[in-house]
Amino acid sequence: MSLLDRLAKPFQRRSTSTAVLHRIDEFVNLFSNDSSFSGVSVTRKNAMQVATVYACVRVLSEGVAALPVRVVRMEGTTRVPELDHPVAVLLNKRPNEWQTGLEFRETLMIHAALEGNGYAFKVRGARDQVVELIPLMPEQVSVQQMPGHELRYDVSDHKGEIIGRYGQKDILHLRGPSRDGYEGMNTIKVAQQAIGLSIATERSQAKLHSNGGRPGGLLSTDQKLQPDQLVKLREAWDSAFKGSNQFKTAVLDAGFKFMPLAMSGVDSQHLETRRFEIEEVCRFFNVSPQMIMHTDKTSTYASAEAFFAAHVRHTLQPWLRRCEQVFDKHLLDGVGPLETVHDTRELVKPSAADREKFYRTMAEIGVYTRNELRELEGLAPLPGLDEPLTPMNMTPGGTNNENPAP
Repeated sequence: MSLLDRLAKPFQRRSTSTAVLHRIDEFVNLFSNDSSFSGVSVTRKNAMQVATVYACVRVLSEGVAALPVRVVRMEGTTRVPELDHPVAVLLNKRPNEWQTGLEFRETLMIHAALEGNGYAFKVRGARDQVVELIPLMPEQVSVQQMPGHELRYDVSDHKGEIIGRYGQKDILHLRGPSRDGYEGMNTIKVAQQAIGLSIATERSQAKLHSNGGRPGGLLSTDQKLQPDQLVKLREAWDSAFKGSNQFKTAVLDAGFKFMPLAMSGVDSQHLETRRFEIEEVCRFFNVSPQMIMHTDKTSTYASAEAFFAAHVRHTLQPWLRRCEQVFDKHLLDGVGPLETVHDTRELVKPSAADREKFYRTMAEIGVYTRNELRELEGLAPLPGLDEPLTPMNMTPGGTNNENPAP
């Protein structure tokens, strides 16, 4: 089996023996430091089953991966796009044989956002150029800093056997916030208590509903009923008003009374705890609760545009800069005129009325040419619109007036 086949093995279906080992690993986690104060073992599998964690990871991974990556050449302060550059094709279209550019960068971001580190093996072709990027599962890779400060990556296969040791030249490494500077902090571990409490709260709520811990109401009568009569009464009531028959009109006779049970204060606090845990987990991922559809509290932004601009600036921008600098370092030379940038214009684009006012002002005072404004709207350039406009009441500096005042 080739090296690439062994690296890609974790993305194939697990065998029965591997599934058994996975269950054993989860059993061992019950007695390890993965256990939170709530008594719940927090692993990557059950953490992603928490709706808040899953939603936060999706917001980060999809938000970054959906943006096109451009390779630009810096000519002074001007960025000239290199649309056909091999790195642009690699990141946007075909990083490997089975993934699109969006899927690869999304996978890399899921690993980095959830476990602190995203890894990919760099396959090189002619002239030492990177021609493929093979994503690696974070549990496959162990990174160490050697005495000379260079990093060494031990890569294992799906059985845990080390299949190679590589340097920084061979591994693309996207890390999240890091304490030691070379390995990102695992968000599952850092947020273990909040995620554990979320899991415990969901489990207790699910048990309450599955076990029917509290009835919806009470039937009472002054009559003395035999055990068989109680059974028949319960069956008759359930048959008439359970499931799809809920909220039908009940007609009671023989002195029977029905008393519905209202929600208790404990139940109310239980729901409030679940709401708080949503916000708590969002804090660890630096994602606004509104971005994961948690809208029970109003935001203080002046408009929807301002809110999304804040999301891009405070949540996505740090990850975009991490990705760009990693791509520059590992796929470009890292110090030359070429660099990668993410196009965020679609995320922060204001309303059509606001754009019209801004474009008109910028064109009239000569800040933008009309073709540059067309490019901002995704339109092709037109002949004769490459020269900036000059207001009629302004003249270039240093020129003499042909008709000076007497």
